[in-house]
Amino acid sequence: MVNNSSPEDTNGQNSSIVSHCPICKKIADKKCSGCHSISYCSSEHQKKHWKIHKNDCRMFAVKRNEMLGRYLVATRDIPQGTVIFTEEPLTTGPKRCTYPVCLSCCKRVDGSYRCSKCTYPMCSEECEQNPLHAENECIIFQRGLPVGSRISNFDSICPAYECITPLRCLLLKERNSCKWEKLTTMEHHNELRKSVPGLWNRNFVNVVKLLLEWYKMKEDYDEEAINSVLGYIDVNCFEIKYKDVEKCGMYRDGALMSHECVPNTHHAISMSEDHKMIVRSSIPIKKGEMITTSYANQLSGTRERRIFLKETKYFDCMCGRCEDRTEFATYLSGVKCTDCATGYLLPKEPLCANSTDWVCTNSPDVQAQAPSISNGILSSSKPSGIICNKTMKEEQIHTILKKAHKDVEESRRSTSGSVVSRLERILKKYSGKILHPNHSILLEVIKNLNYTYVKMYDDPEGSKNDIDLDRLIRSKTLCMQLLSVLDMLDPGLTRLRGVTLYQLSTPDFQIARSKFQKKEIDIQEYKAAIEKVLAYLQTSKEILELDKIVTLWAHLYGRIVDQFDELHNILNSLD
Repeated sequence: MVNNSSPEDTNGQNSSIVSHCPICKKIADKKCSGCHSISYCSSEHQKKHWKIHKNDCRMFAVKRNEMLGRYLVATRDIPQGTVIFTEEPLTTGPKRCTYPVCLSCCKRVDGSYRCSKCTYPMCSEECEQNPLHAENECIIFQRGLPVGSRISNFDSICPAYECITPLRCLLLKERNSCKWEKLTTMEHHNELRKSVPGLWNRNFVNVVKLLLEWYKMKEDYDEEAINSVLGYIDVNCFEIKYKDVEKCGMYRDGALMSHECVPNTHHAISMSEDHKMIVRSSIPIKKGEMITTSYANQLSGTRERRIFLKETKYFDCMCGRCEDRTEFATYLSGVKCTDCATGYLLPKEPLCANSTDWVCTNSPDVQAQAPSISNGILSSSKPSGIICNKTMKEEQIHTILKKAHKDVEESRRSTSGSVVSRLERILKKYSGKILHPNHSILLEVIKNLNYTYVKMYDDPEGSKNDIDLDRLIRSKTLCMQLLSVLDMLDPGLTRLRGVTLYQLSTPDFQIARSKFQKKEIDIQEYKAAIEKVLAYLQTSKEILELDKIVTLWAHLYGRIVDQFDELHNILNSLD
């Protein structure tokens, strides 16, 4: 929704506002250099107040303007890899669309145990007694009809869970006024959400009417309050996902980060019961720059991202990446031109909300606006000097992409041949022939291939000495291709980069070892190759250090450490 330039601040903070020293209450003109939110009359009083202020002193400030609403701005230069803030959720609960889950731990349930008070399926008596459930919806559900007892199909999405998280948010008003005040500072976009009749009507039936009539909450809340809470959740919630659990959490500061399709932070959420969010700078952030995150999949093409953001977050993204039809020379949406050898079709007006023509990259108009960025495989799409005026309607592009999605899905479901052979067939059919090699559809195939290859290398029954060299080279090539895209679209210390560097380390080392054993390289070249792989793993360790106790990727951290130590030992033995 935002670009890299900081929008004009209209939060009313200007030189005419008088600040007072919190120690002596005198007029103060010396602002805290860390957060700029408090002033002192002297350095002595600032030091005296530090014990109180240090927990509130932050490296960001909250600002506001008409376009963005409230957003975060860095109040100091923030180096790469800095933890900017940590935050516990205001509340957590099941996602809106979910299978029947335990209302305490959110694991799938089978109906073998139910809450003795409200009849909803649970895991156990321990989960039934968890205050998150017992002191929230369980009390309310005992007022009305036993909806929980009617839940019998445990293999399909169940609408009876749509009211749980909204209800927990509503109950904050009486039970935790501080959290309630933080919740109500969020955007709900009710007017925009009303324009989506299916969503509004569904919420009325499954949540508003259920709470007001079935659970007799008319004296406590009205339709507007419930719809506002539903908006807070729709617009601001973060997914919490680990092992076999999927739920959502409400984070006030997390929700203040503006969206950017190439963000400068990434976050992780703890698997422990407190579900603490940790936000870290993935690239250096200069003082005055906005602190951003991405609400969309960064490896999706512009049209898919913008549609997703419009339908789920209710805004049109106008960032620099969305504005650039080439997506910073990655050509993530490129469809092969059928009229020339080197061109790819891209949307003529990428920010156009309606249908737009797609034009060849060898069109004179496109070449005149082409970015000068080149990096690895990205440079293969530089203007070739060929002139081509091919255009195609968006409906035709949609047909091509629909067929590609269908082929990928059929390949995923097929049991014919190996996973590697099926995925490689997709790349052979589409890469550079129907779609750009970096097309978002093919990048998902490459991610799956990288994962499959690394599983083969980690197979305890296989011998690393017997790994096919051609396959190692292929694996390395795919990892390097994905990394070249990440350089542009997900730069710095980001999770996918950490995982991909780990996936690259094994083929890179095995190739070097094979060459050394065949005497194709000498010992110094072999040591240099190992040191390069150690650099990959060191960066991967640094990235996944944040995730080692908090996310799905936690199991990788131990493998990376073991591989790092093993290669160090090999390097030392060569000495």
